[in-house]
Amino acid sequence: MQKKSYYFGAVLAVVLAVSNVFFVSGPAFATAQEELPKAIIISAVQITGGVGKTSQDFVELYNPNSEPLNLNGYRLVKRSSTGTADSSIKSWSSDSYIPAYGFYLWANSSYGDIPVLPDTITSSTLADDNGIALRFGANDTGAIIDSLAWGATSNTFASSGLANPGAGESIARTSMSEPKLYAVQLSSPRNSSVVLAPTAEQVPTGDLPETDPAPQEPPAEEQPVEEPPAEEQPAQEQAPLEQPRTIYITELLPNPSGADAGKEEIELFNYGSQIVDLSNWVLDDVSAEQPLSSNNYAIMGLNLEPGQYASIIIPAGKFTLNNSSGDTVTLFDSNGEAVDTVIYTQSAPSGKSYSKIGDLWNWAIPTQGSQNVPDLAPEEEIEEEEQQLLPSIQGLVISEIYAAPLKGEQEFVELYNSSDSEIDMTGGIIMVGNSSAGLPQIMVPAKSYYLLRRETLTLALANSGKKVSLLQKQDGVAAQNSAVVFTVEYPKSITGQSYAKFEDNFLWTSKVTPGSVNVLEQPQQKPAANLESDKKPVVKKSTSPKAPVKTTVKTSSTKAAAKPAEKTNSKPAATAKKTTESVKNEQKSEDENKPKSKGLAGVVAIAVASLGAGGLAVYRFGMGGGMPF
Repeated sequence: MQKKSYYFGAVLAVVLAVSNVFFVSGPAFATAQEELPKAIIISAVQITGGVGKTSQDFVELYNPNSEPLNLNGYRLVKRSSTGTADSSIKSWSSDSYIPAYGFYLWANSSYGDIPVLPDTITSSTLADDNGIALRFGANDTGAIIDSLAWGATSNTFASSGLANPGAGESIARTSMSEPKLYAVQLSSPRNSSVVLAPTAEQVPTGDLPETDPAPQEPPAEEQPVEEPPAEEQPAQEQAPLEQPRTIYITELLPNPSGADAGKEEIELFNYGSQIVDLSNWVLDDVSAEQPLSSNNYAIMGLNLEPGQYASIIIPAGKFTLNNSSGDTVTLFDSNGEAVDTVIYTQSAPSGKSYSKIGDLWNWAIPTQGSQNVPDLAPEEEIEEEEQQLLPSIQGLVISEIYAAPLKGEQEFVELYNSSDSEIDMTGGIIMVGNSSAGLPQIMVPAKSYYLLRRETLTLALANSGKKVSLLQKQDGVAAQNSAVVFTVEYPKSITGQSYAKFEDNFLWTSKVTPGSVNVLEQPQQKPAANLESDKKPVVKKSTSPKAPVKTTVKTSSTKAAAKPAEKTNSKPAATAKKTTESVKNEQKSEDENKPKSKGLAGVVAIAVASLGAGGLAVYRFGMGGGMPF
C-alpha cells in the first residue's frame, strides 16, 4: 500500500509540475495574442460648436484595461459619408499613455475655449455624416480597434444609428462595459486626468492560475493515506507577476529663479491603478545606457498612489541640471533598470519647467505636484516643439489685390484656397512691404475665397506698388525669417482696377471681383480696320464733266479747296497719288509715336481690339462659389 502511494505521489508531482509550467508560461498561442493591440473605446464625439464654431470638434477615448495603454502605433482616422479611404486625424509615433480605466482627449487646434485641456490637438475637423475609427497600423489597412459613424453614412465604419449631433452636443457611449450603445447628449469632454473606478466586469479574473479546492475529509471508515510531514514537502515557489511600468517623469525644473542649488525639482506621476513603492529608486543626469554617477539621488520612503504626482527636490551636493546646452534625466527602479528618460536640448529659461503636456514637451509655468498646463508666454519664449501645433497654410494663394479703389469702395487682398482640403489660416502671416500681421483664425474650405478688407488686413496697400507675401508662422522666429508660401509684387496702381491672378500671371483688370472668380476686362478700343480706314483719303468724283472734284484730306495744317473740274483734269492721277502718299507718311509718323505692346498684356490688348465694339475678354482663375464675407 505504501509503495502504491509512493508511485501515485510521484505521478501526481509530475502532473502538477507540467500543469504549473502550462499555467505560468502558457501555450504558444497565448504569447501571440498578447502582441495584439489592446481594446480602446471611442467614448464621445462632438462635431460642431454651432454657427461660426464648426471646427470645435473633439474625440474622447477610453481605456478599459487594468494597466496604462501606450498609443504608439495607433491612429485616429475619419471618412466622409461615402468615403472608402482614411483621412488622418491623429497618429501616434511615440510613447503616449492612456491611464488604466482613464480617458484621452483629442480636439481641433482652434477649439480654444474647450472646458478641459486636450491631451493632443491637430487641425483636422469633423462634420455631418462622417465616421471615425481607431486603427492599429497604417491607414485603410490597420486593424480597426473601434469605429463610429453618425447621420447618413455608408463608409464601412460601425454606425451609431443616430442623427447628426447639434451644437455643443456629442454622441456618447452610455456604458463603458455594456455593448456599444450611444446617445446624443450635451458635451462633457474628459481628458487623461479623469479615471473611472473599474466595474465588476472590468476587474481581471484570469491573471492568476486557479487554486485547487480545499481537500475533503476522507470517509470515517477509511484510513487516510499517510503523507510526509508538511515541512518535508518541497515548496513550489511561484514566480511573482511582473508589474507594468506606470511611473513616468512629467516635469523638470532645471533653472529655478535665484540660486539653483537645492531647488531643482523633478516631477513623477503614477499612471497605473496600484500604489508603487519608490524606495531605492534613483534619479540621475545620465542616459539609460550609462552607469550611475557618484552624485545620483536615491528616493527613500515614498509610496506613489494611482493618479498622484510627486515632486522630488534634488538636494544640494547631488547632480545638477544644466541651464544651457540641455541635459538628460533618467529614472531607475530599485533593480537598477531604467524606467524613463527625458532629454531637453535647449537652454532652460529661468523659472520655467520643461513639462509634458499631452504628447509634447514644452517650457511652461512650473506646476510641481499637479497637472501640467500650457504656458501663455510671449511667442519669442515658446520653443521649437510647439511649432508642430501650427497648421500649415500650403495651398493658400493671393488671387486679387485692389490697392486704388474708387470713391466709396475699400482696398482689399483676396486669398484663395487652391488645395483639395480646408486650410486653417491660424498658421499664416501676411506681409505688405516690411509690415506684417497674423492671418485670422478662420477655416477656409477647399476651392474657396477669403477677403482681407482694410479693417481685417490692418496693413495699408500703397498706390506706388508693394510686395505682398503669405508666410508660414513659426513661433519664436521673426516674420521676415518665416517660410514664404506665396508672394506677388504689384506695380503702380491704376484707380478702379485690381491686380488679379489669371493662371500663372497677374494682370490689371477693370472688373473687380472680391470673393469670386477673377474676370479680365480692359477698356474697349476701336477695331484696327476702322483705325486704318480713318486715315485713308476720301476721293469723290462726279460723273458729270462739269462737276467739281472734291478731295478731302484731314491734316493738322492744310485744307484742300474745291477746284473746277476743267482745271484739275490735266493732272488728276498725280494729285491723288500725292494725297495718298501724304496720308501714308502721316500715318507712319503716328504709328512710330504710339507705345508698343509688350508680352502677354500686349497680346491681350490686340485680342480685345479685334473683338470690335464688344471688346471683352474673360479669363477665369479658381472656381466659383466663393465664401460669403
